[in-house]
Amino acid sequence: IFRVAKEEDTGAVVAMVQKYVDGQVSYLKGFVDTYSPQETAKIDHAQVLSRGCYVFYSILSEKDTATAVKALEECITK
Repeated sequence: IFRVAKEEDTGAVVAMVQKYVDGQVSYLKGFVDTYSPQETAKIDHAQVLSRGCYVFYSILSEKDTATAVKALEECITK
């Protein structure tokens, strides 16, 4: 989770984080497919998201990502 000083800067941070996540997905894809195929879905659902001044990424299942997003949204709106 990254907090950006100005909300208008989140686009640049999202782009940088997406580049990182794309690299991690490429790296992990071959490894996970060979050693732990049940984890492939997590990699397939990797996401970079932003909410207000916050940027975060998730390499989790769809369900776990939804739970993480909900928790983050609850925290940042308090």
